[in-house]
Amino acid sequence: MAVFFDYICKKIVMIWKTAINFLLKMIAYKNGGLLILSSGVSVGFTYYLEKLLEGTEAKNIILPILVSMGGFVFFFLFIILDFITGVYASKRANQLSETPKKNVIKSYKLYRTLWKVLGVVLLNGLICALTIFSEIIKSDYFYVFALWSQVTIWVMACGFEFHSIGENIEKFSGNKPDIFLFLDKIIDRLQANIFKKLDRFIMKDERKEEEINQNTTSDENNETQKTD
Repeated sequence: MAVFFDYICKKIVMIWKTAINFLLKMIAYKNGGLLILSSGVSVGFTYYLEKLLEGTEAKNIILPILVSMGGFVFFFLFIILDFITGVYASKRANQLSETPKKNVIKSYKLYRTLWKVLGVVLLNGLICALTIFSEIIKSDYFYVFALWSQVTIWVMACGFEFHSIGENIEKFSGNKPDIFLFLDKIIDRLQANIFKKLDRFIMKDERKEEEINQNTTSDENNETQKTD
């Protein structure tokens, strides 16, 4: 496990350096010309945004933005851990294979991770915009529903990546940590309870239909006997 954590730390440092270098490149582009242009656009955007949001509750505007930011931070963290543990698990499996391959990381997996992140971010961005729009038009019910949808999507996305991390750890260590097993048990129990309730609901509907059919049949028989 010590080798694994050392591998994770190296990857995190590499990602952090890449992000910092990209930021410095953006600032230095055209001798700071992009920075000046972006600053001017930001000033104009901020001014018109303040005009648009006049008369609205500030907390109702900030809340969906905070949800988006917080959700993205946690989701991105889980995505990175999932990717790192997945690569490490693939390398371990390749080392133990009888015919090791040179390239363990496949390009389609990288693209799949990228599109997954973009898909979740775009979906959340759309719902965040709808949440803010519902506050502007003073639609309380739609605001609550949209905000609930935002949080639900982020929790589902993070939970799925968390589950994937546990599977990757199990692949290279042979055991899944207790915290991942605990999450699996909770989900399995919720799933079982939901299906039980659905079965009961369906059974009640079927019994009601049978009773209605029996009553209809008995009424028809009684009418036939009276006619005879």
